[in-house]
Amino acid sequence: MNKEELMARANELGLDPHHATGEVKLAQLIKEEEAKGDAFGASSPEIVVAEKVEPKVRMTETQKRIARHAKLRKDQKKLIRIILRSNDPAEKEWKGKTFKFSNILHTITRFIPFDNEEGWHCEQGLLNSIQSEQCTRFVEEKTRKGRKIKVSRSTKKYTIEILKPLTKKELKALKADQSARGAID
Repeated sequence: MNKEELMARANELGLDPHHATGEVKLAQLIKEEEAKGDAFGASSPEIVVAEKVEPKVRMTETQKRIARHAKLRKDQKKLIRIILRSNDPAEKEWKGKTFKFSNILHTITRFIPFDNEEGWHCEQGLLNSIQSEQCTRFVEEKTRKGRKIKVSRSTKKYTIEILKPLTKKELKALKADQSARGAID
């Protein structure tokens, strides 16, 4: 057999030899493949349909970063129901405050009223930012000699009470109330 006939036979057997493969190597490959067929009791080539296997997809660094940012953004935008109380004497008369949270992913700006007993929803990222705020309070203390002096103390600026999420029934009632007031579109 010449090289062209060997290549045709190799292709019939399902082999895909390189075009520069020599005649001796082609003949050896064909013999090995035919021997495999004889071992299974078949002298002619059979068509075998393999199960489709999904290849593992490797994520690039950019895709990993995008996925990580999407998860972080989702976690930070999760709504938490809270009651916020101010411990800062400067904010004693305020009804609420506009808070702002910003990072490389997004910026959240939200007005949150103080002492709202029904609760108020705010994002987790904003809540984390509020929890970390500190204020300075001055307290009178007595020295060993009995003199009164003012000493500064650093305390948490806000007291935050985290409430349970609303039930479906409460959500429906809230939706009806907001629709009646024209608070939502």
